[in-house]
Amino acid sequence: MLSNYADYLGLFIGLGFVILATAFLPGRVRWYVFTAGIAVVAFRAYQLWWARGRLKTLDQERKQLQGELQGLRDQHIELEEIHRKLVTDLEAVKQQRDELLRQREALDDQAGNFNAEKKRLNAELEEQKEKAKKLRDESKPLVDFLESFADAERLTANVPENI
Repeated sequence: MLSNYADYLGLFIGLGFVILATAFLPGRVRWYVFTAGIAVVAFRAYQLWWARGRLKTLDQERKQLQGELQGLRDQHIELEEIHRKLVTDLEAVKQQRDELLRQREALDDQAGNFNAEKKRLNAELEEQKEKAKKLRDESKPLVDFLESFADAERLTANVPENI
């Protein structure tokens, strides 16, 4: 409660100074100086009142943005886990593709009798390539988002808590 009045201490001192100064002035000048002094003190009081309201509004907005940032951080962690899983799946698909490529080469070396088997493996290889491409395409926006989030987090890392 005392801190509320401490902010306005300058106003009280100014008001006291205006009253004291006008007490020593001649009659007609006294009212002009008193009116001007009161106007200055009132204007300063308005400025303080407006600044407090603005700070309160900005503080609420900062708290809301911090909540949103925390939500984005949580979402970032979830997306990183999904990204790791997709990368693991992609590696597994790449290994399967490489194995199929080795099998295809082995069949090519054996003879022409295995053309049907070769066609089947080629189709399976193409299917694995499609899966790998699909996984790459699915993980690309996620990687882009993670990079942009990391950039945003670096930008907001230096923002003070008590703006």
